[in-house]
Amino acid sequence: MKNIIYSMFAALAFCAVTALPAAAQEDSAAEEKPALPALTQALSEKTPVNSAKLNKKASVFFVYKSRSTCGICVAELPMINKAYKEMKGKGAEIVMYNIDADDATAKSWATKGKIKFPMIGPKDHRGLPFPYTKGGLLPYLVVLDAEGNKLDEAGGNKVAAMMANWKTYVTKMKKQKKSKKS
Repeated sequence: MKNIIYSMFAALAFCAVTALPAAAQEDSAAEEKPALPALTQALSEKTPVNSAKLNKKASVFFVYKSRSTCGICVAELPMINKAYKEMKGKGAEIVMYNIDADDATAKSWATKGKIKFPMIGPKDHRGLPFPYTKGGLLPYLVVLDAEGNKLDEAGGNKVAAMMANWKTYVTKMKKQKKSKKS
């Protein structure tokens, strides 16, 4: 029980600490709006397994927890790659939070799977909490807006279908942005 409480406290402290640099960055660089979610910012500061660069100006972030030995993950990867090709540069971004045993396995999967979106490997994600997970479902997806607010989440075989509807999330964010200006 103590370990659970300590883990929860550590996760909350991490979120608080990573949110502070985001707020300071907003003040110093107004043109870099919208601000990244705290977790996505922390992930973007790590060295990705592949050479893909994070689109920090996206309005919707799909944070995708996965591994190369997950049957559903492997089966859905072609659909996810297709969704990424469609969404790239159009307001949405995917970041894979890879939980393979080591970076070599993750790198191999990135190559074999032709993964073009940023993938954070096992070495770099240790110590970073994956947001909003319910148990150990794989794959698992959390959809965040640019401020880090959860828009949606799903696990298992619902992930690819959710990513295929990326335009719905981007449209929702555009509407919210317009309503805030009014």
